[in-house]
Amino acid sequence: MAKSPKKTLGRMPSFEPSKQQRKFVEAMTGLKMTHDEMHPLVLNPRTNAPIDKKTFEKAFARELQIGKYKLKSLIGTKFMERLNLGEPWAIQFGFKHIFRWRENDSDVTIGVNNTAEGSKNASMIEVRFVKARERADDDEE
Repeated sequence: MAKSPKKTLGRMPSFEPSKQQRKFVEAMTGLKMTHDEMHPLVLNPRTNAPIDKKTFEKAFARELQIGKYKLKSLIGTKFMERLNLGEPWAIQFGFKHIFRWRENDSDVTIGVNNTAEGSKNASMIEVRFVKARERADDDEE
């Protein structure tokens, strides 16, 4: 026996997001846009009106869950591509933001020289460790 279509008992059929709407919500979630900011921008094609927050959260549950992870993954992948190419800015970014080394730290110097000897395109990264200055004792005041 053939399955009959689902009856809606006089109600409007449930909202089905388009691929474009799913990509939008996923991307904006990655950029930390709130549900309140996004749901008015998603229009129901049957009514051409924004969907309500409850419908939005139900229809886009997966996109709201994975959006930030997908953006983080994309950024990390692009960073690693540049790091593997030896891009000086990527190496310096890694030292500063991943290893938390700072140029003004007393024990670390980070420098980038884009004009290394022998090649136009060669780059050289200099990391120099120096002994920290000794602190004066409080008793000697």
